[in-house]
Amino acid sequence: MTLLLHGEAGGWDELLIALVAFGVLWIAVKLAGRKPAAEDENEDEAAVDEGGEHHDPVPPPAQKLG
Repeated sequence: MTLLLHGEAGGWDELLIALVAFGVLWIAVKLAGRKPAAEDENEDEAAVDEGGEHHDPVPPPAQKLG
């Protein structure tokens, strides 16, 4: 380990550090892009009310005054 920290490994330590950093960033991006499981379950239920009608989650645009 001491050889690795002092650079006696011929540059392999920098490559290892770069690979670990790339792996950590890859995992972070993958986790950031996922939706939480609680939102997935409630999304379908929120779109349909008790009467079976579909409600748009976005209200219609406001009418212009004037």
